[in-house]
Amino acid sequence: MNILVTGASRPQGQTLVKALNLSDLDYRLFTADARRWGAALFVGERGFVTPDIADDERAWLEATIDICKKSDIDVILPGDPREVPAFAREAGAIQRNTGARTLVSDSEITAIGYDRWRTAEFLREEGVGFPITLPAEDTQGVAEMAADLGWPLAVRPRVPASGGGLTLAHSRAELDKILRDPEGLIVQECLANIDGEYTVGVVLDRGGGIAGSIGMKRVLEHGVTVAALVDRFALVQDYAEDIARRLRPRGVCNVQLRLTERGPVCFDINPRFSSTEGQRAHYGFNAVEAVICEHILERSGPDLADYRSGFFARYLDEIYVPPDEWLEICETGEIGLSTAKAFPALMRGQAKKDDDDDDGMTSFPYHLQGS
Repeated sequence: MNILVTGASRPQGQTLVKALNLSDLDYRLFTADARRWGAALFVGERGFVTPDIADDERAWLEATIDICKKSDIDVILPGDPREVPAFAREAGAIQRNTGARTLVSDSEITAIGYDRWRTAEFLREEGVGFPITLPAEDTQGVAEMAADLGWPLAVRPRVPASGGGLTLAHSRAELDKILRDPEGLIVQECLANIDGEYTVGVVLDRGGGIAGSIGMKRVLEHGVTVAALVDRFALVQDYAEDIARRLRPRGVCNVQLRLTERGPVCFDINPRFSSTEGQRAHYGFNAVEAVICEHILERSGPDLADYRSGFFARYLDEIYVPPDEWLEICETGEIGLSTAKAFPALMRGQAKKDDDDDDGMTSFPYHLQGS
């Protein structure tokens, strides 16, 4: 099976590579990225530099189709969140042209997750915990929200951006200043942080049933989970699974939430793979392998119920590339099997880890500092 990870050097793309390395799948890895200096271009059978989707979506799509044809790609794993809506629209055309199947939800489900106003409306209509939310252009409604809820209020982009784009308004004057240009923004209640912030990954089978979920209590910086406790959080996982059953994404979704006085409240639904798939796979919850088995190979995958508890923290690392390989990718936009080195290695097979290395922790009687 030939697998293409796009946006492979972004946090989500890198973690997909890590999860594949920790799987028992029989595959060949191909990577693509819009940045020729992207580390993950050097970790597979071949790496490809593509146009940036933000600059030219048509050129990006044509390049992706060309890669699929050239490398006989069977499965595409989108590793750049910006590409997911385009893949949702174009998955059928890509499959017809190349035979490659893209692991992505359909456009309607993707649109609910990629528009925070629609996310809040979906949650409200489904009758599950939701944050009070209004488009910023609704000035009368926003004024009434401020009168009812008090300060602060949260102002966020309707379409998620890198780093989240959250701004808190602590007064009417601050809110007016933030909303001088209200287009593309929402105003939302500020969810009380009484027990930290959680992210829950949910895997669904072909029939839309729940194959498993995993909970993390996390520390977030610039929109990326930089540290987390991995454990069983029954209340928030049950809530996230309920949302996933109602949304019915293809294969996987991630629910971001806070535990408030009125219970779990979701503020983001990401109908795509998470940027923590590699860390989850380390603890025995390999959603990437499970979804490929279920939705591509149509067979049973790994048992997701018996994942282990633990703590992880992220840190910077480098990959070291020989000069001739760097010149090759600069000149041709492609690189074959690389001799680049990384620690810890991203290369296939080197990330395998024995379960015996785990410390056997089963619960966390303490909290992350600042959570």
